Amino acid sequence: MGENAERVAQSTGDIPQNVNFAVQGAVARLFLEAGGQRYAEAPSQRDMKAADVADLSRSFTFQIECR
Repeated sequence: MGENAERVAQSTGDIPQNVNFAVQGAVARLFLEAGGQRYAEAPSQRDMKAADVADLSRSFTFQIECR
């Protein structure tokens, strides 16, 4: 267990796992632009079920770490 996880466990009695969060699209765009990263936007062309969106999103979802 990492040092930060140990501190959280001591404070809260729980170990943080799979911590995820979402940000507004405008904030994500500013973050990418500030880092010189390219991105593309496009309007939806069809109605999709949630499971289909999840399958599709795997091809363009990635982890961002801020240190």
